[in-house]
Amino acid sequence: MRNKSFSLDNKSFERYFKQLFPSLTYYAFKIIRDYDTAKDVVHEAFTKLWENRKNIDTQGNVKSYLYRSVHNLSLNYIRDNKKFADIENSPEAGEYPIETGDKIETAELEQAIIETIESMPERMKQVFILSRYEGLTYKEISQKLGISDKTVEVHISRALKILRDNLKNFIDTE
Repeated sequence: MRNKSFSLDNKSFERYFKQLFPSLTYYAFKIIRDYDTAKDVVHEAFTKLWENRKNIDTQGNVKSYLYRSVHNLSLNYIRDNKKFADIENSPEAGEYPIETGDKIETAELEQAIIETIESMPERMKQVFILSRYEGLTYKEISQKLGISDKTVEVHISRALKILRDNLKNFIDTE
């Protein structure tokens, strides 16, 4: 008898790929700052997902797995290509160099934000994304979701508290 391991068939894999490839590529691009490399990193993450599909924990979230994989692969790319990044970001090119450590810290913060938002209750996450990422007003959100303005306000307030609590390690308190 087979255990209840995660089973990823061709159809669901293709659905994940079509649904998540653009946002994962953008996420990798924000870390690496090279679009072609970001696409390569995302392809590699999906390849690893497919190769390890029988070993992935069924309790896990495929989207979270892919974001974590892209995050780690992006950081590995930066680490492995540090000498090239330093040359590309030289001041002679009219730019100030971005330190690899800064890129890694920014990527870690972005990943922590994504994970924190993903961990929020579904309605709170929906309200927060509509407010902060889609720029809707409380009134627009309440109309769109069929909830009161006050409920929107409560969800935003609680979401911000969760973010502050989960991201306090990234805040410089000096």
